[in-house]
Amino acid sequence: RHASTTQGRIDNVTMSLRIALNKPVFGHGLGTSIEANANFGNTYIMAHNLYAEVAQELGFVGLIIFLFFLKSIVLNFMKIHNLIKIHNRDDIRLLSIYDAMLCWLAMNFLFSLASYGLKGYAWYFSAGISVVLLNLSSLSNKGSDNN
Repeated sequence: RHASTTQGRIDNVTMSLRIALNKPVFGHGLGTSIEANANFGNTYIMAHNLYAEVAQELGFVGLIIFLFFLKSIVLNFMKIHNLIKIHNRDDIRLLSIYDAMLCWLAMNFLFSLASYGLKGYAWYFSAGISVVLLNLSSLSNKGSDNN
């Protein structure tokens, strides 16, 4: 019943990546996904895939940088997990914030496959929270070492 919607999304991502190949190195420019799709494609909408949007707007160099940015967020959460598991098991605040942010991070990764969002706040907020939680976990760890 919804096969046309599914096929439309697949076609949109394929078209968006083909449009990204028009300017593959540095892209069409930040915020130009709609214009790129209108001028080089057949629709006047943004790429409905975060990674295709980044490739269109920032090129494949920008996409690689963005993927490293996402990797750093994941690595921070892995470090936080290790610190909490070893030293901060009883800190309900850290555990609660960590669990909530981990759930939100997983949701954002899944959602990014079907939506744009380079200019949205979600990834940058996740990065900031990951750094803050990592620092709080480390401080909490140092405090427990002194006891």
